[in-house]
Amino acid sequence: MASWWTTEEFDIQWRSVVSEFNVEKHLWVIEKENTHHLWAQAYLNGHFFANIRSTQRCKSMNASLVIVLKHNKTYLDVVRAIEYGISRMRMNELKADYLSSHTKPFQITKLVDLESHAVAIFTRESFRAFQDELLQETLYRIEEEIQSLLDECQNYILSKYKEKNRKFEISFDSRTKTLICSYKKFEIVGLPCHHQLHILKHLDYTYLPRSLIQSRWTNDAKASAPSYVDLNVSPEVMQMARFAALRSTSSRLCYIASKTDASFKTARDEMKRQIEELENSFGLNDSVNQSIVVNNVCDPQ
Repeated sequence: MASWWTTEEFDIQWRSVVSEFNVEKHLWVIEKENTHHLWAQAYLNGHFFANIRSTQRCKSMNASLVIVLKHNKTYLDVVRAIEYGISRMRMNELKADYLSSHTKPFQITKLVDLESHAVAIFTRESFRAFQDELLQETLYRIEEEIQSLLDECQNYILSKYKEKNRKFEISFDSRTKTLICSYKKFEIVGLPCHHQLHILKHLDYTYLPRSLIQSRWTNDAKASAPSYVDLNVSPEVMQMARFAALRSTSSRLCYIASKTDASFKTARDEMKRQIEELENSFGLNDSVNQSIVVNNVCDPQ
């Protein structure tokens, strides 16, 4: 079913297909018609799904456990497989954070200012999705401009190259710098669509308005996460959340400090000092020293 259809257009096309194949009384067709608001794209438009269309991501996370569970492995093997899967996910996340913080992707469009602004704020994966939208905006043109008499909104009607029958309406509020598109991709994915980007180009914007930036797709997403403590969350989960936040912060420190031998030694010594201070405050010295003795066996005195 076409994703750009309205609910009215979907209903018309649905009835047409059902009538054409004479399946009005088929139980499966009746069931699907009664639940079309749960699966038809036209009815799902406007709801945020972060571009997730299936359970494939869950399946990929479970894939590493399938082999272990199918071969009568021990409980210890299963636990090790889970630990390995979690470690791999953390490593992939750390790699993605590093690439977003310390590398710069190629810019391939002529809209240099818009693309440069997107490079600075979005993560690499989000920027690639944004870049795809930016490349598609050239396929559209403005058919009509309508000035609203009631407010300061400007409405635009866009059509696509070689597909003039497809119309998209975009409303721009100059006071709030808000762009609302009938395609509703921004509401679903959280990134500006090619229609909105075309209007920004038409208005000579050199940056993305704040209304078109969702913090979850930016480099500062983790830093802007809520810092309050939910009393319903277990202490173990909160500890893992704090661990992830500290790891993200320390990765940049390690990257910068590793540039020279002097900065490396300074950072290393300061980190050692902080570790010793925290170990003393939590009473971890004895357990640490015991593990050192065990791992470094010496001759008896």
